[in-house]
Formats: sequence, structure tokens, C-alpha cells
Amino acid sequence: DPATPPEVVYNYAVSLMRGEKWLAAIPPLQRVTRERPEMPQACMALAQCLQASGRHAAALEPFEQALILQRDAKTAFLLGSAAQKADRPEKAVEAYEKALALDPKYVKAQYNLALAFMDLKKYAEAVVAFDGLIRLEGPTYRAYNNQGLSYFYLGKYDQALEGFET
Repeated sequence: DPATPPEVVYNYAVSLMRGEKWLAAIPPLQRVTRERPEMPQACMALAQCLQASGRHAAALEPFEQALILQRDAKTAFLLGSAAQKADRPEKAVEAYEKALALDPKYVKAQYNLALAFMDLKKYAEAVVAFDGLIRLEGPTYRAYNNQGLSYFYLGKYDQALEGFET
């Protein structure tokens, strides 16, 4: 019903989301975001439904709107994740850098930033990002293995071997 207040429509969409009815929740959330573009939770919910239904590229705009409305590291991280899944690594790098600017200790954002640099074949930047990951979480297999790969692609075989051995 077009007369239903957006807040009620939003609550209905959230109930659909709880039942994992992502596709059914999208139209009501689109209505809410049109009528109440200043409602960050509606933007986030729409983006999450789009992403859960495999529409990662379509999720970028509502995640961006949510980030404008509420600048927090988790929203920036989710934007980066959607961008990576949508094969938009430049956008992912930008989003992960925002997440880290908002929370410099956000380990997942640091790791995904390094992976996004690898997707872009920017291996020198990936090495630096993996150094940042090692500072945040200590020595881990995933950090040294991926950093070793980055060194390998840079043609720095001694450093690659060192990373793999570590």
C-alpha cells in the first residue's frame, strides 16, 4: 500500500531478511531508500540483500550511501567486500583504505586491502599492506604466504622464498 509509512515498510523488509528472503526484501527496501534517503539502516539493509542475492555490483551504491550517512569502518569494509566480489578492485582498495582510516586496527580490512592490491597486480603495494597486516596480527601463515607471492611476482625471489619459509 503506497500509504504505508516507510518505517513500517522497513520493518516488514527486515522481517523478510530474518527469514533470509533476500529477493523479497529488495523492493520494499528500494521504496524506503527512495522515500527516506537519509535512513542509513535502510541503505545498509538494501545493500546486504543485494549482496546476499549475488548482485554485488548493485550493492555498491546503497553501501556508498550508507557510508555517506554514517561513516564507520564496518560500512566501509562491507563496501570494499562488495566491490571485490563485483570485480572492482580499485573501488575495493578505496573502501578498505577508508575503513582503515576510520579504524587503523581493522585486521580484516588490512588483509583484504592487501588482496585487492594483488588483484590489481600492484605487488609492491601488496607487500607494504601485508607488512601492515603482520604489525596488526603478528606473524601468520596467510600474511607471509601472500607476501611471498607478491615478492615472487615482483621478481624478488629471495624475499619470496623467505616469506614462504616463514
